[in-house]
Amino acid sequence: MGMRCTLEFYKTIRGDEPALAYIRAQVKVHRAKIGRALKYLETVGHLARRPQVEYLGDDIYELRVIIEQHQHRLFYFFHGRSIIVVTSAFLKNEGRVSRVELDRARDYRADWLKRFGGKR
Repeated sequence: MGMRCTLEFYKTIRGDEPALAYIRAQVKVHRAKIGRALKYLETVGHLARRPQVEYLGDDIYELRVIIEQHQHRLFYFFHGRSIIVVTSAFLKNEGRVSRVELDRARDYRADWLKRFGGKR
């Protein structure tokens, strides 16, 4: 088993937590399954593989949580070997990963690294 990671949610300079807000907006059953998927990610860390996880490039990964017809996607990145930062989440409804969502995750990662990356 991989080294257990610490999972945290990206927080904007204003204090918003986009991924957490998304999760909290879901119905209870979906929140529970997303929570279990995040626990899995926290437990296996870098060892997580398809179909649960996909590497999208630029150090951004996608955690996939499928519930009935709902395809929840949570973007995250690793900082070092033990920190996972969940940047954002959305409901996927087309075949490809949304360029807008991917750009947002990249921006959030850059912001997080600028503010916190050197302090770990």
